[in-house]
Amino acid sequence: MHALFYQYRILPSTSNELHGKIAGAMATVIVFADTDDMGRARCGRFIAKHHWRIERFIRVMFMGPQQIENLNPELMSVYKKAENFGIGACFDSWSVAHKG
Repeated sequence: MHALFYQYRILPSTSNELHGKIAGAMATVIVFADTDDMGRARCGRFIAKHHWRIERFIRVMFMGPQQIENLNPELMSVYKKAENFGIGACFDSWSVAHKG
């Protein structure tokens, strides 16, 4: 199994408390999988389980020792979750711009 790093542009599903309250969001997911197809499938299920829907795929990256070593503390926390549970993610959103 390989550690794979994915990023997706996402939106809250109707069951998400942020639905209608944010302009957009990004999911950063680290998953251990044998193939990219398997990794993408697991990401999609995980994102949906957390009440988000994928708007578009951004990137995938194989994580070797050098990439893991250089993770910032937040992404290292996501990696540690993936090590323990097979998958870990962080969801970052941005507010709707208010016009004044």
